[in-house]
Amino acid sequence: MNPHRRAFSLIELLVVMAILSVLASILFPSIAAVSRRSHQILCLNNQKQLALASTLYWADHQDQCFPYLVSTQTAHTDYWFGRLARGAEGKRQLDRTQGLLWPYLKADGLELCPSFQYQAGIYKPKALGASYGYGYNFHLAGGVGAAKRSSKVSRLASTASTALFADAAQINDFQFPATPTRPLLEEFYYISDGPSLYANGHFRHQKRAVVSFCDGHASMASSREGSRDERLPQVWVARFESSILRP
Repeated sequence: MNPHRRAFSLIELLVVMAILSVLASILFPSIAAVSRRSHQILCLNNQKQLALASTLYWADHQDQCFPYLVSTQTAHTDYWFGRLARGAEGKRQLDRTQGLLWPYLKADGLELCPSFQYQAGIYKPKALGASYGYGYNFHLAGGVGAAKRSSKVSRLASTASTALFADAAQINDFQFPATPTRPLLEEFYYISDGPSLYANGHFRHQKRAVVSFCDGHASMASSREGSRDERLPQVWVARFESSILRP
């Protein structure tokens, strides 16, 4: 053995490990914060693109807002966001190309929020995999039924303060595999105010939600005080303020 060769001592190794541990504790929160901020920016951009597509739709349809439910058939139901096949929860095909905004978007990815935790154990899919993480303002659509009359954008009191889309989700306790004793989180396709049994705003960006408005801008919103669904309090499903929902 070479008598001049020097190896690290146990104490030196422990000191290095301690230093690395301290550096990691400093850096990891910063990295997590940057990741959250990038998700928020991407979500804001997604909703701005959806709002732009809506503007193009309105221009082609005499300022009429699109319906929530387009038609119901034996094999499928056509919604504003696409064609959802009949079948069990989590087993249905979704064809987004049949959505009312598809001709103006023609791009996958805008419909999914990067902060929605699709891999979480409490997530219950509506279709085969992730489908749509944003909800359309129920009140612009004129209700859920296909025969309902939607609003005209030109008649809104303020396009800048009327929500168009927002981060949406619902806590389900009535459709398998969800049960009253095992509630699960699912995507939801509209946001609403009123006597709905379940809240449908998803405040997934540090207890805030992204909302796009009828004038095309998007911003962050807080939940209505005292409206959080306490069945899964950690996911922050709650209600939006009434003032931004009703035309």
